[in-house]
Amino acid sequence: MVAQALELLLVGNSKGSTPALSTDSKRLAAALAALEQRVALLEQASPPAPPPALPASFERVITAAHLGEALPLPDRRLTPAEAAGLVTLPQVAEALGLSGGGSAITNWIAREARKRGGEVPLGAVYRGWRLRGKGLLPGGQKPGWLWELEQPA
Repeated sequence: MVAQALELLLVGNSKGSTPALSTDSKRLAAALAALEQRVALLEQASPPAPPPALPASFERVITAAHLGEALPLPDRRLTPAEAAGLVTLPQVAEALGLSGGGSAITNWIAREARKRGGEVPLGAVYRGWRLRGKGLLPGGQKPGWLWELEQPA
């Protein structure tokens, strides 16, 4: 872009007008000197500072994911980034070839909750799918059970 602008200034427009600058123009020399000085300053500048360390909460998420532990979902509509990789109960039922809209899975959740004193079995795995909890997906109408594919160890 700079080269094109300089060329237009040196050559002039196609109607035969005289160029705004000539090759021996003092303004051209001053402009080029200023550009060279700015480039030199940029080349000498120190590299940008490294990004700040991740907060402890992010370390917890990473550790939890590696240990197979599922963290509770937030009590609000999930952002697209938070919803990445999550699927609904009907999608899990379809992937597993279950009929009945997932009633076998909801019965499993109820049985597991009874075994745990009424606690929802967050992080429990049903046929390769890890239960993350109830959540509201972006664009969803109501909260539902959300799952993620279990990561192989």
